[in-house]
Amino acid sequence: MEFVKQNKPIYRLRKLKYVLLIVVQAFIWLNSMQNGTASSSLSSGLVNELLAVFSNIIPFNVSLEVLHIFVRKLAHFSEYALLGILIFIVIKLYTNNLAILTFGSISYSFIVACIDELIQTQVPGRSGCFTDVMIDVSGATIFILISVIVVLEKRRKEKKIGI
Repeated sequence: MEFVKQNKPIYRLRKLKYVLLIVVQAFIWLNSMQNGTASSSLSSGLVNELLAVFSNIIPFNVSLEVLHIFVRKLAHFSEYALLGILIFIVIKLYTNNLAILTFGSISYSFIVACIDELIQTQVPGRSGCFTDVMIDVSGATIFILISVIVVLEKRRKEKKIGI
């Protein structure tokens, strides 16, 4: 049996895609393992920084509690947006079928989000919330669909020029 020599740059790039996915997923789950006080302190610090920067720009008064909730939900949405793109990129290593790519990426995001909320139910001062799962999956889904549009546009251009 003869072994095929792998193209090292392509192999490294493939490995990098997996590593990035694992790092983002670990980041999400490690944040969920913070107790309620630590988690609240982190987001409160960010809210205070945002208020210091944008207090002169925002033309209306926003309660600190509302801004705190908004920042936390936006963080959920954003980290899952990144996760969704990375999942799409990794699954694309194995198939170009957009239905499989889309369904697989959204399903994987949903599973990660459910596990994320399950982790939070085990941490003091935290609770799991299905609303957060939906916010998480929404972030992933929107960016997965943007990735699908990018792939479709690329295919259209390739077809147009005859590649």
